[in-house]
Amino acid sequence: MALLFLLGAILASYMYQLTSTTNINYNMFHSRSKCENCCKNILFRDLIPIISYLCLKGKCRFCKSRISLDLFLCELILGTLFLIPLICNTPFDPLLYYFLVIFLIPLSIYDMKHYIIPNHVLIIMFITALVLFDMSLKGFLLSILILFLLHCVYFISNKSIGYGDIKLFSLLSIILSNSQFLLMFMFTFIIAGIFVLLYSCACKNLMKKVPLVPFITVSTLFVLIFNHQLNYYFLGGLHGH
Repeated sequence: MALLFLLGAILASYMYQLTSTTNINYNMFHSRSKCENCCKNILFRDLIPIISYLCLKGKCRFCKSRISLDLFLCELILGTLFLIPLICNTPFDPLLYYFLVIFLIPLSIYDMKHYIIPNHVLIIMFITALVLFDMSLKGFLLSILILFLLHCVYFISNKSIGYGDIKLFSLLSIILSNSQFLLMFMFTFIIAGIFVLLYSCACKNLMKKVPLVPFITVSTLFVLIFNHQLNYYFLGGLHGH
């Protein structure tokens, strides 16, 4: 379990850096990690997920600049989520689960901070999905229909939903089964609505902007883990259709 947690944390560190970068080039896939402030190479002992952040007290060893807390949270959350398939008795597709958490957790944390979904991550996610998962012609045509409907919602709602969210929904419609996508879409707005309502009651003011990716992520994982139960209660037992 410890090794699986460590693997998740290592992947989280890499994926968050990939998500956060604005300079996409070949060198970033093989070059040494550097401090964004002083540009010195980070020592290998300072690359241990979570432990290095705590030992360094969230600061660069050389220039003492602050290391983003988002990176620490991403490593902790993804490492923990990597253990779910081991402790959960509910059967679900582990490959699909790991694929989605590896991409969605860094995107969620980045979206909460910047209200942006980087296009390069969506492109990498799409290409990886094509390699890992089979897609039938029927499923592809249904995804095209869903994509069209999502864009209709985008324009009808006067663009109250970010276009990055529409692109992520469209991508998930290709990866998930029809029933999984329907349930995920429904629970995304249910959970987001409850959160906004509770926030408004607690803070006595309305949220001007709502990062939707965290709610998409929570809903997606909820649907994956409890797929059979949710299918039975909400879709009459139409598993995977």
